[in-house]
Amino acid sequence: LHVGLEHARGELLLLLPPYLQIEPTALPAMVAGLEKYDLVSACRERSRDHPLNRARDQGLRLVARMAGARVRDLGCLVHACRRRVLEEVTLHDEHHRFLPLLAQTAGFMVQLMTLPQAAAD
Repeated sequence: LHVGLEHARGELLLLLPPYLQIEPTALPAMVAGLEKYDLVSACRERSRDHPLNRARDQGLRLVARMAGARVRDLGCLVHACRRRVLEEVTLHDEHHRFLPLLAQTAGFMVQLMTLPQAAAD
């Protein structure tokens, strides 16, 4: 993530995992959300998850609730954000999963956007 940020030239950034989590047709709506918000985080409409994935997501939601955040899908790594969010929020190792929570805690405006889950996810 840090290397990508060093090479990125734009003010608006789209963070994507190396596999589909949401339908690609939903990406323009996320970028449009940056007109009002600093970070737009995708939350998948769940329809095909394996029971182990559901259990992991319940654990991640519990962590978010204990921190006082309203994040629903910390397992989804699809985010659109302003460059300054990544410049001001320090991420270590696997903490990128908590980007919406960390950004919200740092005072950034965060929008959670429910989007269709990709068939390949």
